[in-house]
Amino acid sequence: MSKPHYPILDGLRGTAAILVVAFHLLEGFFPELPKHPMHHGYLAVDFFYLLSGFVVGYAYDDRWAKGMTIGQFFKIRVMRLHPLVILGTVIGAIVFWFDPYKDMQVVDIGKFAIVILFGLTLLPAPTDVRGWGESHPLDGPCWSLMQEYLANILYAIIGRKLKKTALWALVFISGVVLLVVSVDHGDVGTGWGYGDVQSAFIAKWFKGEGATGYPNIFIAPVRMMFPFFAGLLLYRTGKMIRVPMAYTVCSLLLAAAFFFP
Repeated sequence: MSKPHYPILDGLRGTAAILVVAFHLLEGFFPELPKHPMHHGYLAVDFFYLLSGFVVGYAYDDRWAKGMTIGQFFKIRVMRLHPLVILGTVIGAIVFWFDPYKDMQVVDIGKFAIVILFGLTLLPAPTDVRGWGESHPLDGPCWSLMQEYLANILYAIIGRKLKKTALWALVFISGVVLLVVSVDHGDVGTGWGYGDVQSAFIAKWFKGEGATGYPNIFIAPVRMMFPFFAGLLLYRTGKMIRVPMAYTVCSLLLAAAFFFP
């Protein structure tokens, strides 16, 4: 018998998706984040990780005792996630190639082929064709989906075996790391590629050695670790409550968090 479905999770994922699209559209008018009306809209990505941790725990925690192998788990997840990775990369390549506004100075057939190949595998591209320094230039949001893959790997190898106390410890430590990085960076609306992050900590401890920053792609797994395993912990606590008009209430809470000054 299949498990009960939680439509509210699908609904909240849709709410977060709409809000993050609005966030990126508004970036064209408010490129400076402090002046952006949806100042924390990028947190939709972190909310997706939280949902993923909860859903993965709900869907797979009890299957390991029934004989599911790591190989079977990966096969299920790849079949569920990767078709849209391929579709998104193909559409991105077509749209980019026929874009009349692309910068022809950064377009090279060889680079373009390499970027397509890496995009189809979801690996970060070693080169760029748009000049923005993205890790996935043909389908920008794939940088976050790559972290979903990493989260699933960590869950299959480590997370599924963790007792609740160890999971609490992992969530706490990853939360502290995320806090430190967010203070250093000023926000966590990053992780999408190779743009340089100026780091006060690195500048302080490596002063005089030329090390003042790092590619922001390294922030991506930091952003993923806390919410994903917090979502897994939320599922394993098993403390469900009923909230009247839950979808509406939770959607408004999400919007309030994203629009908070």
